[in-house]
Amino acid sequence: MPSKKSGVPKLETLRKRAGVTQKKLADSLDITDHTYRNWLTGRSQPSLSIRQFKTLCRVLKCEPDELPDDPTELEDLQETVTQTKNPYQR
Repeated sequence: MPSKKSGVPKLETLRKRAGVTQKKLADSLDITDHTYRNWLTGRSQPSLSIRQFKTLCRVLKCEPDELPDDPTELEDLQETVTQTKNPYQR
């Protein structure tokens, strides 16, 4: 039985950053929001057409390299904090 991961999947972080609901993202990709949630839990893996992949990048306002290789991949919180911290701010 696979162990339960804790944290926020990177795909969810990108979705929230773009200000898009799970339902809107799913509708944009012509999938159900249930299918999207299954990606996040690892119950299923995405199989996207090129059109869907381009739409995913457009809707999430991200570059292809920002997308996780696995939808259950967790956001590296330390990296996120480091990137957003201003080195000149105390």
